[in-house]
Amino acid sequence: MKQFVLFVFVFFAYHSFSQEKEFFLQGQIVDRNNNPISDGYIFNERSSVKSVSKANGVFDVKVLPSDTIIISHISFIRKLLPCISYW
Repeated sequence: MKQFVLFVFVFFAYHSFSQEKEFFLQGQIVDRNNNPISDGYIFNERSSVKSVSKANGVFDVKVLPSDTIIISHISFIRKLLPCISYW
């Protein structure tokens, strides 16, 4: 199994006016060489919402600032990431 670390670049987080509201998180999954990872599995632990990254590695999911998302792929190590809203 490849020992690459998955990186997530968050592009947009909006619909967040307070710490209690959900916001829409969109990002891209890439490997250490910045190649997009398609068919990555994104899972929100709190709400059990699932998403799959597209061919260009882009995904989107609704989250709360206190949520943790799990990103996994069959060829890469699973990564747990906290969702943080800066607005």
